Amino acid sequence: MAAPSGGFQPRERRAGEQEPGWDAVAPKRPRLGAGSKIGGRRLIVVLEGASLETVKVIKNPVSDHFPVGCMKIGTSFSTPVVSDVRELVPSSDPIVFVVGAFAHGKVSVEYTEKMVSISNYPLSAALTCAKLTTAFEEVWGII
Repeated sequence: MAAPSGGFQPRERRAGEQEPGWDAVAPKRPRLGAGSKIGGRRLIVVLEGASLETVKVIKNPVSDHFPVGCMKIGTSFSTPVVSDVRELVPSSDPIVFVVGAFAHGKVSVEYTEKMVSISNYPLSAALTCAKLTTAFEEVWGII
């Protein structure tokens, strides 16, 4: 019996067709939590075909994972004085840069020693990280 408005009409299953098994089909938009096939998040990102960990999620407090005696600098667009990034790069001492991953506002964490702005314009976190790594390459002479 056809639907009068031309809507959804169930069809007969063909002879060679099988319903895909639950184990063979991954959801298009996986829900992370109970009742889902995924069942949680991976806390380590590994390169495909290698055993090298690229990103590892660490537990708070983050400051427990910093090198001892390092300088901790936060980045923010709202800081009035703009600093040259190359002047912030040390020659041998360890340093930590805190980069916010949000569009507006300021990183307000208690473990930063000073806040700097590296541009007259608001930058994305990706561009901020790119400018920082480029400054390290230039100061340390990495080609």
